[in-house]
Amino acid sequence: MQKNDRFIRWQEVLREHITFLNNLLLTISVGIVGFCISLLGQDNFNPFCYTKFLFTFGLGVTFISILLGLGTALNRLLDFRKTVEKIKKELKGSYSDDLAEIKESMEIYGKRTWYLFYLQIGTLFVGVLFLMLAFSWIFHTKLF
Repeated sequence: MQKNDRFIRWQEVLREHITFLNNLLLTISVGIVGFCISLLGQDNFNPFCYTKFLFTFGLGVTFISILLGLGTALNRLLDFRKTVEKIKKELKGSYSDDLAEIKESMEIYGKRTWYLFYLQIGTLFVGVLFLMLAFSWIFHTKLF
Protein backbone atom coordinates (compact mmCIF):
# COMPACT_ATOMS: atom_id res chain seq x y z
CA MET A 1 0.00 0.00 0.00
CA GLN A 2 1.41 3.36 -1.00
CA LYS A 3 1.53 6.42 1.22
CA ASN A 4 -0.95 8.18 -1.07
CA ASP A 5 -3.44 5.31 -0.66
CA ARG A 6 -3.24 5.59 3.12
CA PHE A 7 -3.73 9.35 2.93
CA ILE A 8 -6.78 8.99 0.69
CA ARG A 9 -8.27 6.31 2.96
CA TRP A 10 -7.83 8.38 6.12
CA GLN A 11 -9.08 11.50 4.39
CA GLU A 12 -12.26 9.59 3.49
CA VAL A 13 -12.61 8.42 7.11
CA LEU A 14 -12.24 12.02 8.27
CA ARG A 15 -14.84 13.20 5.75
CA GLU A 16 -17.30 10.53 6.89
CA HIS A 17 -16.79 11.35 10.55
CA ILE A 18 -17.24 15.09 10.18
CA THR A 19 -20.43 14.44 8.19
CA PHE A 20 -21.74 12.08 10.85
CA LEU A 21 -20.86 14.40 13.73
CA ASN A 22 -22.32 17.45 11.97
CA ASN A 23 -25.58 15.54 11.39
CA LEU A 24 -25.62 14.27 14.98
CA LEU A 25 -25.11 17.75 16.41
CA LEU A 26 -27.81 19.13 14.11
CA THR A 27 -30.22 16.44 15.26
CA ILE A 28 -29.46 17.07 18.93
CA SER A 29 -29.83 20.85 18.46
CA VAL A 30 -33.16 20.53 16.66
CA GLY A 31 -34.39 18.15 19.37
CA ILE A 32 -33.39 20.58 22.13
CA VAL A 33 -35.04 23.54 20.41
CA GLY A 34 -38.19 21.50 19.75
CA PHE A 35 -38.34 20.35 23.37
CA CYS A 36 -37.88 23.89 24.69
CA ILE A 37 -40.53 25.31 22.37
CA SER A 38 -42.98 22.59 23.44
CA LEU A 39 -42.35 23.56 27.08
CA LEU A 40 -43.37 27.14 26.32
CA GLY A 41 -46.86 25.92 25.41
CA GLN A 42 -47.42 24.35 28.82
CA ASP A 43 -49.29 26.33 31.47
CA ASN A 44 -47.16 25.12 34.37
CA PHE A 45 -43.87 26.21 32.75
CA ASN A 46 -43.28 29.80 33.85
CA PRO A 47 -39.65 30.87 33.92
CA PHE A 48 -39.14 34.08 35.85
CA CYS A 49 -36.55 36.85 36.07
CA TYR A 50 -33.04 35.44 35.56
CA THR A 51 -34.28 31.97 34.59
CA LYS A 52 -36.23 33.55 31.74
CA PHE A 53 -33.00 35.18 30.55
CA LEU A 54 -31.02 31.92 30.88
CA PHE A 55 -33.72 29.96 29.07
CA THR A 56 -34.10 32.49 26.26
CA PHE A 57 -30.35 32.91 25.82
CA GLY A 58 -29.75 29.14 25.83
CA LEU A 59 -32.56 28.59 23.34
CA GLY A 60 -31.24 31.36 21.08
CA VAL A 61 -27.66 30.09 21.13
CA THR A 62 -28.84 26.55 20.42
CA PHE A 63 -30.82 27.86 17.46
CA ILE A 64 -27.65 29.61 16.23
CA SER A 65 -25.92 26.22 16.49
CA ILE A 66 -28.55 24.84 14.09
CA LEU A 67 -27.83 27.65 11.62
CA LEU A 68 -24.09 27.04 11.90
CA GLY A 69 -24.62 23.30 11.32
CA LEU A 70 -26.64 24.03 8.20
CA GLY A 71 -23.94 26.46 7.12
CA THR A 72 -21.31 23.77 7.64
CA ALA A 73 -23.27 21.29 5.52
CA LEU A 74 -23.86 23.86 2.76
CA ASN A 75 -20.21 24.92 2.78
CA ARG A 76 -19.10 21.28 2.47
CA LEU A 77 -21.48 20.81 -0.45
CA LEU A 78 -19.95 23.81 -2.23
CA ASP A 79 -16.48 22.42 -1.45
CA PHE A 80 -17.41 19.08 -3.03
CA ARG A 81 -18.77 20.90 -6.06
CA LYS A 82 -15.45 22.73 -6.52
CA THR A 83 -13.59 19.45 -6.10
CA VAL A 84 -15.62 17.87 -8.90
CA GLU A 85 -14.93 20.94 -11.07
CA LYS A 86 -11.18 20.62 -10.36
CA ILE A 87 -11.17 16.91 -11.20
CA LYS A 88 -13.01 17.55 -14.48
CA LYS A 89 -10.45 20.18 -15.49
CA GLU A 90 -7.53 17.90 -14.54
CA LEU A 91 -8.99 15.02 -16.56
CA LYS A 92 -9.31 17.32 -19.57
CA GLY A 93 -5.66 18.24 -19.11
CA SER A 94 -6.21 21.96 -18.65
CA TYR A 95 -3.72 23.33 -16.15
CA SER A 96 -4.51 27.00 -16.38
CA ASP A 97 -4.90 29.87 -13.96
CA ASP A 98 -8.54 28.80 -13.62
CA LEU A 99 -7.39 25.57 -12.00
CA ALA A 100 -5.26 27.53 -9.52
CA GLU A 101 -8.30 29.64 -8.60
CA ILE A 102 -10.37 26.51 -8.05
CA LYS A 103 -7.70 25.03 -5.76
CA GLU A 104 -7.53 28.29 -3.82
CA SER A 105 -11.29 28.40 -3.35
CA MET A 106 -11.26 24.74 -2.28
CA GLU A 107 -8.74 25.61 0.42
CA ILE A 108 -10.94 28.48 1.60
CA TYR A 109 -13.99 26.20 1.70
CA GLY A 110 -12.06 23.59 3.66
CA LYS A 111 -10.89 26.07 6.29
CA ARG A 112 -14.38 27.60 6.51
CA THR A 113 -15.90 24.16 7.04
CA TRP A 114 -13.75 23.55 10.10
CA TYR A 115 -14.36 27.07 11.40
CA LEU A 116 -18.14 26.68 11.10
CA PHE A 117 -17.99 23.19 12.59
CA TYR A 118 -16.08 24.36 15.67
CA LEU A 119 -18.49 27.27 16.07
CA GLN A 120 -21.39 24.81 15.84
CA ILE A 121 -19.89 22.70 18.63
CA GLY A 122 -19.14 25.75 20.78
CA THR A 123 -22.57 27.32 20.44
CA LEU A 124 -24.30 24.01 21.15
CA PHE A 125 -22.19 23.60 24.28
CA VAL A 126 -22.97 27.15 25.49
CA GLY A 127 -26.66 26.76 24.68
CA VAL A 128 -26.93 23.46 26.57
CA LEU A 129 -25.03 24.94 29.52
CA PHE A 130 -27.41 27.90 29.79
CA LEU A 131 -30.46 25.67 29.36
CA MET A 132 -29.19 23.31 32.06
CA LEU A 133 -28.73 26.25 34.42
CA ALA A 134 -32.20 27.53 33.59
CA PHE A 135 -33.84 24.13 34.09
CA SER A 136 -31.98 23.49 37.33
CA TRP A 137 -33.30 26.77 38.77
CA ILE A 138 -36.79 26.44 37.32
CA PHE A 139 -37.26 22.86 38.54
CA HIS A 140 -35.06 23.01 41.65
CA THR A 141 -37.98 22.08 43.94
CA LYS A 142 -38.60 18.91 41.95
CA LEU A 143 -34.90 18.07 41.58
CA PHE A 144 -33.68 18.57 45.15
